[in-house]
Amino acid sequence: MKTMLILIGGAIVGTTTEDDPNGYTLIEPPEGFNGDPTTVYYDPATGTAKLSLQAIKAQRIAAIKAEAAQHLAASAWKLERASERE
Repeated sequence: MKTMLILIGGAIVGTTTEDDPNGYTLIEPPEGFNGDPTTVYYDPATGTAKLSLQAIKAQRIAAIKAEAAQHLAASAWKLERASERE
């Protein structure tokens, strides 16, 4: 099954499959679409969906910060142990 974007009122509101019987207007996702509808927008001039660079950057920055926080939390015991030895 192929993922399609649901278009309502000129805005992408979600994803579904091609065989969804609910009568939504469905459009093809752009190349590189990761499944998150917040990373795409509808371009009425061309009638297509396009990737939003700002949304993708924000998503990636949040993922990097979460990973960094996880690494810092994992190494916090080392700092605590070093301060106890002093």
